[in-house]
Amino acid sequence: MRRSAAWMIGLLAAALAATGECQSSAPRPVHTGKSRFAVPFRSDAAELQRLGAREMRLFVSVDSGVTWQHVQSVPSKATRFTVRAPKDGEYWFAVRTVDREGRMHPEGSFSAELKVVVDSRSPMLDIKLSSLADGTAQLAWKAGDNHLDVGSLVLEYRRRGETGWRSLPVTPVAEGKTSWDVPEGGVVEARGRIADFATNVAVASGSIALVGTRNSVPRPSLPDLESDPIAGVIQQGTSGSAMPARFPSSAPGATDRKTGPEMQSYRAARQAGGTADRQANGKAADAGGMKVIPNNAAPSNVGGQPEILTGESSATPRDVRRSEPAVPRQIVSRKRFQLNYSVESVGRSGVEAVELFITVNDGGKWYRYGSDPDAKSPFTVNVPEDGTYGFTIRVRSGAGISDPPPRPGEKPEIVVVVDQTAPKLKLLPILQGRGSDSEKFLIRWTMSDAHPAEKPISISWSESAQGPWKTITGWRAAAGSYLWTTAGDVPARVYVRLTARDAAGNVATVQTHRPIIIDVVKPSARITNVEVAPK
Repeated sequence: MRRSAAWMIGLLAAALAATGECQSSAPRPVHTGKSRFAVPFRSDAAELQRLGAREMRLFVSVDSGVTWQHVQSVPSKATRFTVRAPKDGEYWFAVRTVDREGRMHPEGSFSAELKVVVDSRSPMLDIKLSSLADGTAQLAWKAGDNHLDVGSLVLEYRRRGETGWRSLPVTPVAEGKTSWDVPEGGVVEARGRIADFATNVAVASGSIALVGTRNSVPRPSLPDLESDPIAGVIQQGTSGSAMPARFPSSAPGATDRKTGPEMQSYRAARQAGGTADRQANGKAADAGGMKVIPNNAAPSNVGGQPEILTGESSATPRDVRRSEPAVPRQIVSRKRFQLNYSVESVGRSGVEAVELFITVNDGGKWYRYGSDPDAKSPFTVNVPEDGTYGFTIRVRSGAGISDPPPRPGEKPEIVVVVDQTAPKLKLLPILQGRGSDSEKFLIRWTMSDAHPAEKPISISWSESAQGPWKTITGWRAAAGSYLWTTAGDVPARVYVRLTARDAAGNVATVQTHRPIIIDVVKPSARITNVEVAPK
């Protein structure tokens, strides 16, 4: 490293003691986009005089503390080292005081007293706009960086001609999708911004011409009705003239016009599904040796922008008597979604119709949903409620050639689970350690959801109940508890917030209603003298 003009990183969150005494815990890395910076330190004048200090030496490690190299010396009266990093990377620093006899203090092995991550490269950000349906825009984004600050993600949109931008509230993750309604249509513009911890910024933008709902072709919806399944139509020998079938009602007290074990089992399965929530793993950790902070959690469930997923459906005929691979399964957070499909082996007569069939009991019985008006992918579907739906597709040529509708027992080509319910999340009383562990807090919670995400929980803190929030831990498994060891950059009073997400993208948050107090200093007192009270 070469000496150069200093570039100060604030206070670097850690000043190095002249005697080189280490902090009680490993310092958190400081990120900077600059290759030149200063390493400041404080010194005790009396201690330096006692040692007869000649100079201060700066040591650096570029391999996470395996080896250390002396890179610079300054007079003992100095207050900082100025360094230049030769390239991006993580640098660990330690300081030693050299006395009149050339001995270094403290003696022994080195440990990092300051960690600096030099990162001069901007993150990668890519956004893609598409039409999810007439009047509905979808934005997919993907960001990447070794030190990405996902909390800095900002997504905005507007219709061309508007002066102001509107925010898209999404869960800050590196990759995701969101959608919103634009019923008036027109050209929709979107832009995104994200930074890394070194404040390098990436921006991206895009636009799409969107058809409004007033100009769209009506799609068949799926009302909550009761009627014969498609199996009855097959028995009549018709393949292209079936009327849209009605579903069994799941409303309380409803009766089936066409009673039967299939419809009864459908209702029973629907009712059972509402109580099949999966509890968070394990019990709360043992609170031994910790004091309880009063339960001041104030729940506030928040519905995040739903993530609409689409699946590929094939129009190729298949033999249901063969052994079938696992049926693709997707979870969405809206009752309206799209199925993408591809049409293969089209003859000279072209395609006359693309028909969709639906099942609510894994192919036990099939219903004719309807035909795609333009016979072009995608097929927009509306279902009446949360639940599990299977789909398969049939194509009829211009000459009237088509495979027969799906038969009872035939498995669907794709299964779509509609889940609009946010996870149930509860923040339990936070426990604080005692004595030497008083800077540690055990954050506990319970969470349940029918379709939880693989890593459903994230935890953050803020000085204010309104944020901004800083990450304690990113998305992690719902273990039921997390031991948080606070660092020097955490103030004395903080709020704690938990965020839970499910596989459909529904989000719930809870946070402490009052701040928790972080104070590792134990008060003490001593008797100074005796004073006789006057007579």
